[in-house]
Amino acid sequence: MSETATPTSPEPAMQIWQRMPPGWIEFRAIDDPDAWWENYLASGEGWLSEEATSALTTAFRMGISAFAGTSFDFAGVHLTFDPAPAVWLMCTQVVRTTKDSAAAKSAVDTHRTLALAKLGPNGSATTFTAGDGRVGTITFTAVPSDDPALTSGGVLVAVGELPLPDRGGSAFLTGFCSDLSQFHDLLIRMAFTLDTLQLLPEGQQPPADQPEQEAQTVGSELRGILDQG
Repeated sequence: MSETATPTSPEPAMQIWQRMPPGWIEFRAIDDPDAWWENYLASGEGWLSEEATSALTTAFRMGISAFAGTSFDFAGVHLTFDPAPAVWLMCTQVVRTTKDSAAAKSAVDTHRTLALAKLGPNGSATTFTAGDGRVGTITFTAVPSDDPALTSGGVLVAVGELPLPDRGGSAFLTGFCSDLSQFHDLLIRMAFTLDTLQLLPEGQQPPADQPEQEAQTVGSELRGILDQG
């Protein structure tokens, strides 16, 4: 889990809280991505194969490039090795707005347009329902690559959006996965993360007994929809 301050949040100061799987590394702890990556790889010396190292390095650099210039309130990177070595990145930005105003709609529409511009004209979309009934959208696309290090033939990029619980804005999540075969898992992770996102007063923790079951159910339902499609 991660907590970060929202630089554009209104008074009182609010913080973003969202539940993340174990192993996610917060971007704010990384000053120099290239230097951090070399140190990270060094920790795998002796068990990480040359092929896996090459695939992960290529994917990490592609992911950093894809996210260049993206502002975020929270961002993280995660590596997996089964069924294939893959790099995952997710960046969250919360757009707070005044309810029922033209300026609010303009702010959200502008951010949505800029986010979706990352996908080009070939994006596909699916919807999901959060545990409290809010309806979110995830648009995704495959970006082909002829780099031999990427054995699946490309990477996945996706943009998710879910209205905030108070309807005073939207949460946007940009996702990346370097293995095309894992697109179901990318969308499920994004839906799960968006569904768990909360805005809390600075310093306040979420309830200790907050159930995870609703978010897990969201992921299961989304997987069923995608499998049918």
